[in-house]
Amino acid sequence: TAGQLLLKMESIAKQKLKKAELEFLIGMAIFASGIAITFLPLSMPANRLTYIVAGCAILIGGLKFIKGLYNKSRFKKITRNFTKENP
Repeated sequence: TAGQLLLKMESIAKQKLKKAELEFLIGMAIFASGIAITFLPLSMPANRLTYIVAGCAILIGGLKFIKGLYNKSRFKKITRNFTKENP
């Protein structure tokens, strides 16, 4: 029935919201790690590979962070609509 379909869609949206929140946190952690790796070698000599790894971590972490933030807001709106329609 339509009610069961709505409940299933709501549960899927909540699962995707949790996944987006996790992706958001992972992206933030990777981004912060990249920043830390960039400034850590200032106290000791570092080779180019260190900066390449740090740059990639900043880039990938930033993209994951933005994607997680976008999906989090998107699925939060969807779940909010479900709770408005089904009190």
